[in-house]
Amino acid sequence: MVTRVIRISKVLGEQIFLGVIIPVFRKLSQDPIWSVRKACVEILPEISKIASEEIKQSQIIQLFDKFSKDNSKWVKMATFQYFGPFIFSFDNLDPNPLLLDYFLSMGRDATTTIAQVDNDTAFHCAYNFPAVLKTLGPKYWQNKLKPMHDQMVTDMRWKVRRSLAFSIHECAEILGPDITETDLLPVIFHFLQDIVDVAEGALENLPQILKVLKID
Repeated sequence: MVTRVIRISKVLGEQIFLGVIIPVFRKLSQDPIWSVRKACVEILPEISKIASEEIKQSQIIQLFDKFSKDNSKWVKMATFQYFGPFIFSFDNLDPNPLLLDYFLSMGRDATTTIAQVDNDTAFHCAYNFPAVLKTLGPKYWQNKLKPMHDQMVTDMRWKVRRSLAFSIHECAEILGPDITETDLLPVIFHFLQDIVDVAEGALENLPQILKVLKID
């Protein structure tokens, strides 16, 4: 049923989408079976992609917020997992503060750092980082996103560092040559001295980094 919603949504006009599909999706999002709600989370990025800006910033955001506070840990984990595609559906729009706050607080509170969250949450933070950065833009780098990135760069879990190493060229392309030189080059050198699983990511993407820096 949930997957049919997205198929139907793609061929309907906005009025039907708003008057029929969104109410159906809302009903499914309240289903007592957690797996149905989890399935809703999984297709929410696709629903958001075809929604108007007005619907995105109101009803879609409300649905996401509801899922992020679900009483099922599997539904909440799905919001971590699919956060990258979801926030990317807001690309070229003014970022909703709720999305930035959610990302920065994934699995954390005022007394917890990224190093203390569970493995899955930390990995999803690293994996979704480029999508978040692309959607929010460089202006959020220095004071908001860089501190989280710096913590993950030295995270004890190699899968977190590996994910960052394999996507660091994407961050460089978004941030541009100046920030790449001052903030990302030290990270690349750090990764190149890491274990093989991490170092290969930095090495593989070094040509793209040099291209951003305009070094032949």
